[in-house]
Amino acid sequence: MSTTVEAPPVSSDEALILLRASSDRTSTGLRNRALVALLWRVGLRPGEALALAADQVDLESGLLTVGDRQAAIDPVASSELAAWATRRNE
Repeated sequence: MSTTVEAPPVSSDEALILLRASSDRTSTGLRNRALVALLWRVGLRPGEALALAADQVDLESGLLTVGDRQAAIDPVASSELAAWATRRNE
């Protein structure tokens, strides 16, 4: 049995509100922004986003690997992931 989704779980406006509600200065805020971007812009499921390891993300090529598939990282998600990766490496 398959399920058809008629509308995205959140609208673009709602996703932007979530991004803006998270700080772009604190570590927690940067992490939350990256997670929202992965869910919204890349289409990952929550469990996939939370289980993602740094070696599965290639910001230079704009691809990430989840299980046996690859997903494209758009500029919005790439920017959020880069900010989080920089902070995480500090």
